[in-house]
Amino acid sequence: MYSLKLHNAMKNACRSKSLQACKSKLSDLSEKPDPRSITKDYVGPPDKLSNIRSYVRHIPKNETDLERRLRQMQEQTEKWNHDFWSNHNKNFYQVSVGE
Repeated sequence: MYSLKLHNAMKNACRSKSLQACKSKLSDLSEKPDPRSITKDYVGPPDKLSNIRSYVRHIPKNETDLERRLRQMQEQTEKWNHDFWSNHNKNFYQVSVGE
């Protein structure tokens, strides 16, 4: 679930008297939001292998070339970190269980 979306949904949905209404509004929070339709960056839950939280970065309509390059470099770095730590943790767990 994406933390900012979850916080806002819980705050708004749970004002309702009905617990069922609260649960139904929170059920759709497991999907990543569309980067072009959001106004802020979203942070997801930690990945099971890498333990790194995924980001969905807001893409503004008037994004400059420099902003686009920065966002792409951030995404590449996050992907590299995710791949590195997934592989590292997978190998660590294999060695730990093997001993």
